Amino acid sequence: MENSTNIGEIIKSTRGKDLLLFANFTYRKVHESKNASVRWRCTVRTCTAKVYTSTEIIVEIVEIVNVHNGHDQPSIDRKMFSNGCKRKAVENLYTKPNLNLNFDFCAMAYTNIEYADMVFILGLADGNGNLAIMLWAERFPQRRVPRPNTSLTAYHRLSETGNARPVNELGRPRFVRNVANEELVLDLVHEDPELSVRRIALRTGISPSVVLRILHQNHMRPYHRQRVQKLLPHDYPARLIFSQTIISKIAMNPNFLKNILFTDEAVFTKDGIFNQHRSHLWSEENPHAIRIRGSQYKFSINIWCGLVGNTLLGPHELPARLNGQGFLYFIVHQLPVLLENVPLEEQETMWFMLDGAPPHHTNAVRQQLHYSLTKLLVEKLETTLNIVQT
Repeated sequence: MENSTNIGEIIKSTRGKDLLLFANFTYRKVHESKNASVRWRCTVRTCTAKVYTSTEIIVEIVEIVNVHNGHDQPSIDRKMFSNGCKRKAVENLYTKPNLNLNFDFCAMAYTNIEYADMVFILGLADGNGNLAIMLWAERFPQRRVPRPNTSLTAYHRLSETGNARPVNELGRPRFVRNVANEELVLDLVHEDPELSVRRIALRTGISPSVVLRILHQNHMRPYHRQRVQKLLPHDYPARLIFSQTIISKIAMNPNFLKNILFTDEAVFTKDGIFNQHRSHLWSEENPHAIRIRGSQYKFSINIWCGLVGNTLLGPHELPARLNGQGFLYFIVHQLPVLLENVPLEEQETMWFMLDGAPPHHTNAVRQQLHYSLTKLLVEKLETTLNIVQT
């Protein structure tokens, strides 16, 4: 635990809430007691540093030392400049804010002479930042007064790099969308269309936002792959024969598809289908929410449905583990009941379509279908396609 006494400053966050700026660290308000003492906590969620202040914004106690680096001086200057502009705008809603670049919170870069004078004044103040700004105000009354940390940062930067000016005073470097950058990005995408924007940015050194704008400007969009069922070599001629047969039937009877009884089964479980990518919770802190994915007590239900013309048959529950005997019982005793809502003239011209499930193609099932139905259309994708008409 570390105790110190110093002066902090209240600034506004992007959402307009109070933040405490102290020693290049920002803290958010957590609790305000009855004696006007305020408890603040570091804005970095992984940091547990706490600060207590009085009404005069005097820091009384710093409980836990920050385990991360503080904000650099350019980012603090930009935040102070933004807060100053907002404060000016609020003072008079009908007057355009006067963005005077001589404000002490201005984020514009200092000149080389100003940086040199900062180091000189800091030497006169024997390294005391607060005393340095007082000497600065006395010697240069017409200049903007830098913050105490600005002089200290300039001195450390000069001693480490030999240059008092920041490497990039305007923040992150900006990348221009020129012809060379566009060709570089487009060549990478042409070589590997599965590259992400982030990987392209890492390989080229161009900002991800610029990479995305280049792709959009060239009318390129990301598309997902379509998942399809794997086919064996002998499945292709079977599908071709099936398609040719259907086309010939439709040529003879345009309403042929309305006479087909399409059927299928589906197994439903208690787990269902959950898209983890599109599920999230908005919160200021991690709620550590959970979702039960599986259970040792499972159940499932097998549902059959049919569709002929505009008539829906079912849903009907089948045995959980369907075999040839169970499907034969369904055809003999339960399917006729489901066909009661289908007119008799439609049943006489109806074709019965099945998929390639093994219970649909046992000898007993096929014999029963030949016996009970006038016409039969069976599609078996696993081996061959058999079209039987009696």
